[in-house]
Amino acid sequence: AKVDYVAPSVSIKLQEYSTLTSWVDYDGSWTNSNVYAMTSVSDKGSGFSSGFYKVDLDNGSSKSTSYPESLEVKDDGISSVYYVATDKAGNSSGYVYAGKNVSIDKTAPSCGDLLYTEANKRYRSDGSNYRDVNDNQLLPWTNVKKNLKLGCLDNNGASLNSACSVGIIDNDYDISSNNSITNTNVEIKDNAGNKTTCKIPVKIDKVAPSCGSLTYD
Repeated sequence: AKVDYVAPSVSIKLQEYSTLTSWVDYDGSWTNSNVYAMTSVSDKGSGFSSGFYKVDLDNGSSKSTSYPESLEVKDDGISSVYYVATDKAGNSSGYVYAGKNVSIDKTAPSCGDLLYTEANKRYRSDGSNYRDVNDNQLLPWTNVKKNLKLGCLDNNGASLNSACSVGIIDNDYDISSNNSITNTNVEIKDNAGNKTTCKIPVKIDKVAPSCGSLTYD
């Protein structure tokens, strides 16, 4: 009689597909692309019979799929990938961990508060304008260069999502006429590579008023 007491051996490789280099190993950092689990099973006894993937997400949900070799991980959030293999004698490998979590974020960040660094004033967008978070006043006019810092928001309702980089406006904007507003575009991005363009109304006026005509009664 043929007896097999040895469980199958499982190896899992996590990879991303790149248009430049084809397949590349996934390094565990945040990404906005799908990640693929490639699994190989070795069993020198009775031989491989069946296998399935188990994926635990950071929102508490869990998925199981019976794909024998590869699995596409595409849900936003942090996923833990496992594989279970069973041979023809009924021996099981148990849950074999992929070695690192998969962190996917496909949602672009949103524009955050605008900080007037000199006056330590903070402004928040109401959809069309930036207003002081304390007194609701609009972003003021100025005739000098202003240093503005723009924050961003990227929690997307999920725990431990990727953090934003910070876009900084630090330029001298020359306005050629009175009552001019320049909408300055600032690009912000998160650690997964998602980008958003924020429009900031930079109100700088360096043109002195002109003298009007003088009339005598």
